[in-house]
Amino acid sequence: MAPSFAVYVPPPGEGGVVCTGYLKGRAFGGPAGYIDYGHLCETSLDIVSPPLQAVYEDGHTGPYDLTVAFSQPVAHLVVMPVDIWHCGADPGSITAYAPSGVSVTLAFTADESDCGVRHEEHNVYYFGSGTLPQSLVITGLDSVTRVVIRPTSDMSWVSSVFYPDHVVTSEGFIGTVYLLSFREPVTTADVTIFRAQGPDAGGSFTSRPGENRLSLGAGVTPASLAPTIQWEIVDDPTDAVTTFEPNGVTPPFGSNVEALVPPQDAGRWAAVPHPGSLNQKSLALRVTAAVDASGTLVRSAPALVRQDEIDTIREEYIELGVAQGVPGRGQFGVSATNTGDYTVAVTNGDFNSLFVALQLALQPLSLRVNSGYRNPVHNAYHVGKASGAVSDSWHQYGCAADLQTFPTLPVFPTAAQLAAAQSYWDAVADQALSLGFIVEQRDPDPQHADASFSGVGHVHIELKCPLAP
Repeated sequence: MAPSFAVYVPPPGEGGVVCTGYLKGRAFGGPAGYIDYGHLCETSLDIVSPPLQAVYEDGHTGPYDLTVAFSQPVAHLVVMPVDIWHCGADPGSITAYAPSGVSVTLAFTADESDCGVRHEEHNVYYFGSGTLPQSLVITGLDSVTRVVIRPTSDMSWVSSVFYPDHVVTSEGFIGTVYLLSFREPVTTADVTIFRAQGPDAGGSFTSRPGENRLSLGAGVTPASLAPTIQWEIVDDPTDAVTTFEPNGVTPPFGSNVEALVPPQDAGRWAAVPHPGSLNQKSLALRVTAAVDASGTLVRSAPALVRQDEIDTIREEYIELGVAQGVPGRGQFGVSATNTGDYTVAVTNGDFNSLFVALQLALQPLSLRVNSGYRNPVHNAYHVGKASGAVSDSWHQYGCAADLQTFPTLPVFPTAAQLAAAQSYWDAVADQALSLGFIVEQRDPDPQHADASFSGVGHVHIELKCPLAP
């Protein structure tokens, strides 16, 4: 592998988990040598020699070799010297031992391109005297149980900074700090999803931006595999709905990630019957977390993220693009005039209060609601244009009602029957208008052939209600 100066090089290969530890065998009166784990794994490292209390007073001759033992064989070992070395010094070497005792010795190299180069800024200059080490990949062994690191030969450096009127010279010493990275095989693993939910109540979601963000979390044993957890999100195969899947997760791997549900296919609703079941309507995704245990993919039990009834209805508004917008979850409740496909409906307090006032004002006439709340799919595909349904109907917001006229007319009514029905229609319409309702015209307008009308069979009343959150 080509030298990679001052840049971390991950252990080559695939599988298992990447482990890192800092070997801090400092010299010259510094703290005792020890291993500082960067990414905790099952494999432990131990400084075998020299004695941890050793202190090197002469930084010009270099420290003793450092021997480090691994509690179990590791593969694809990479050693990265952390400290900057002195230009011209012998960079040192490393000898690695396999479990069989076979060894390989590799020399460290350094980038000396900056050595002796003059740097100048604001009339202050200095010459490069430090050099960057190479990340060294141990090759030639299947696995390693012990390494002997021979540090650079010159453990001191001198720095001179030239100012216009004086020179500052200082001497420092190089510590023996190395980053050890390797792959640890994983023979067994267990993955459990502890969170798979959307942002809405009960973990529900929609495809609407802001409401389409799924939050996913999983745990794994051993815990060192957590950063490697990969996620699979697919359409739930157990229902009758094809849910378009997120395009991956963010970040791509890890124990806590997010996924965005994309826009869905609005054409799916045309085949949904009245009233149908949630299994035919609700978006649902199956989520699985997995880790690579030394070449074997270990998966969690799947978790389902599914829309509840309210968000399923709201998804109709989103996908069909109803002009007035998407009702908030808080607008749904039980309604006595619900003629849609669900057990809940959009309710509006202003409309309901005014409707009660209309009932009281028309006593002793009785009011019968033929059609109250309609969810968008019911309005678009089940009711049909022959009944006066329009895509922006206020029936979809609990702000419209079709009131039956009396007497109920046969197919071929008599003149008396028609006159009685018209009289009833006029009485209801006049009172509704006086209370502030909008009333759809009864008869077609010859000047506006495309204008909707109710006919004498029912009175259509509505309010243009503001959309609540």
